[in-house]
Amino acid sequence: MTKDYSITFFYYPDIHAVTDFYETVLGFELVLDQGLARIYRIAPNSYFGIVDGNRGHLKHQEKARCC
Repeated sequence: MTKDYSITFFYYPDIHAVTDFYETVLGFELVLDQGLARIYRIAPNSYFGIVDGNRGHLKHQEKARCC
């Protein structure tokens, strides 16, 4: 039997500034703290990660301006 899992990552300039929102407000269960990334279980086979955009593989990008 194969298990399918999904994970989505969001990059932030300061992950410590948003951890309270994900953990307290949304109630996501922290399953792994890697220092530069925090992984949360949001459903039985679904995970969500926040990454330090200054240290992660990809870099945080500022919001694009329109017009």
